[in-house]
Amino acid sequence: MKKKQITIDPYGTIELITYGVNSDTLTTDVITFTTETLQNFAFETLDDEENREFIVEYLERFYHILRDSDYIEQFDVILDKRNNNIKNLRSGMFVLETKFKQKNCLNFTRIILTRAGKFPYDKK
Repeated sequence: MKKKQITIDPYGTIELITYGVNSDTLTTDVITFTTETLQNFAFETLDDEENREFIVEYLERFYHILRDSDYIEQFDVILDKRNNNIKNLRSGMFVLETKFKQKNCLNFTRIILTRAGKFPYDKK
């Protein structure tokens, strides 16, 4: 497990946790695409189910490309009530988890992005 803090505008500080990394290059590409997706489609909060579904579907398209290119075999993107409750989402918190199994590997790589607290521009 590796843990570090990253900054994504406009979300502020995000905790990034990775488990079971088999390929640093592939994992870095996935993290980059995921953080850019969050940045490009920044929603004030993710309490709207349509906003969460949009992000999940967008990320799933990327994973389909990886699967069709034989980089991975399986994947899952989780940004719903399995790992978020509505109260936390309304306060600006969220947990985005992605899992993928590389071709010819036994374990899944897990990437978890967690945001706690209010947006930097929120009123105090």
